[in-house]
Amino acid sequence: MPAGAPGSDGKIGGKYEVIRKLGEGATSTVYLSYDPFAEREVAVKLITPDILKDRERGKQYRHLLINEASLAGRLLHPHIVQIYDALVGEEESYIVMEYVSGGTLEPFCSNDTLLPVERVVEIIFKCTRALEYANRPGITHRDIKISDFGTCMQTHEGTTQTQVLGVGSPAYMSPQ
Repeated sequence: MPAGAPGSDGKIGGKYEVIRKLGEGATSTVYLSYDPFAEREVAVKLITPDILKDRERGKQYRHLLINEASLAGRLLHPHIVQIYDALVGEEESYIVMEYVSGGTLEPFCSNDTLLPVERVVEIIFKCTRALEYANRPGITHRDIKISDFGTCMQTHEGTTQTQVLGVGSPAYMSPQ
């Protein structure tokens, strides 16, 4: 099995049965999986093991992964992806989250496939409500991808719990 792939039994963490790959990024692969205990489909973000072992950036990636799981896992909102489980281990690291079908908005980003204005306003409204909800306890989202809380920071009573520099996409960062 290649690094960052499900086990030879087709499972992640020995319990999440992989159905198919949903997407892949620079540091992880997301799989549609089945959680037999909860009897539901879930999305499992499986972190590429080499990322966490990297001498220069491994500590930062590990911190971001733990940050994503712990901060987002505390937020219960209909427009924020729910975190169900997470593991940051030496051999395998993953985050198990609510599976939301439908894909990304990327197919609707060209002139001939744009969504109606009413639908765009609805999406923006839901996103801003979710961000406002996360901001109430002091969580500032620094890269607006509502299912990705790895780049968040939490402030409480004027102190910053998590401050990681060099994360976020400037064009998508909140003004905070």
